[in-house]
Parts: sequence; C-alpha cells; structure tokens
Amino acid sequence: MSTGFRGIVRLTEFPKGMEATVVKIKTGAEQQMRLGELGMHPGSRVRILCGEPGQGVLIAAGDGRIGVNWDEAQRIYVC
Repeated sequence: MSTGFRGIVRLTEFPKGMEATVVKIKTGAEQQMRLGELGMHPGSRVRILCGEPGQGVLIAAGDGRIGVNWDEAQRIYVC
C-alpha cells in the first residue's frame, strides 16, 4: 500500500495509523538500546497510534506499544 511519502521523514511527520519502516534512530546509545528491547530498531515496522506536538507519542511496534515523548519521536526516522 502506498503512503504517498517518498524518502525518509521524521516519525512525527508520518500519518497516524500508517505503517512505516524505521530507518534510523538518532538518540543516545542507552535510549536506542531501550527502544530496541521494546521492538523498535532500524528495519522494524511501526505505526503511530496517537500523539500531538508537545505530548507523548504512542507507537505500535510488533506486538507491543511504546510510549515516547515528542522530542524523542522526532529523532526517529522512517520511510
């Protein structure tokens, strides 16, 4: 299914409910490790469930749900 997006964008710029592939996570090593343990790493499929600027973002990754703050979500790049 085509999303209308071409190239890499921040997770926060991707439409809610659409599936995306994580390309890069530009956070510190500890945060990357935590996200990886929860199922979010380059190559994984994710979907934004809800979130607004300045608030937390709820992300579906595999069978789990991950909550991150807005600033952190802006450092996750998807296509």
